[in-house]
Amino acid sequence: MQGVLDIGILASGEGTNAENIILFAAKNPDSFRVPVVITNRPGAPVLGKVQALGVAAHVVEGGDEKKITTILNDHGVKVVCLAGYMKLLSGTVLKKFETILNIHPSWLPEFPGLRAYERAFASGLEYSGITVHFVDEGIDTGPILVQEKFPRCPEDTLESFRQRGQALERILYPRALNLLRKKVCED
Repeated sequence: MQGVLDIGILASGEGTNAENIILFAAKNPDSFRVPVVITNRPGAPVLGKVQALGVAAHVVEGGDEKKITTILNDHGVKVVCLAGYMKLLSGTVLKKFETILNIHPSWLPEFPGLRAYERAFASGLEYSGITVHFVDEGIDTGPILVQEKFPRCPEDTLESFRQRGQALERILYPRALNLLRKKVCED
């Protein structure tokens, strides 16, 4: 693949991973660009973060996939990154976009779905992890692109455990995008 990889982001919440991807792309303008972010929640904090970074932001209430697909197409998106998007994608988006990535706060296949940090912490395991995977029809079941473990320390609270995981999230999504670009360029 030649040129810039256009990434569309779907997010529902705070927008820390969306912001991280946008900043990563801005540091690598010959390789990545984020022309648009879509949220399914009016008033989601992600809107202010991405607009402050000069990225187009759209609200598609209810997550209407036909509208989402139209917006992504209008912005020339080739890769979709889910960044805390709290709605399961179905056929429309999955059929249109060959490459959709998701970041999940656990060492998949452990703790798929909602409240993964809480469930991992409560389990008492000595470690958890962060996983970036390809999206399929299931809940956090797609092929894994990259994942890394982080420890659950004896003195951890849920909040310190979550903060350690979120720090790793900021490292892994850019790493996954670089791996994806390398893989696509080799094909």
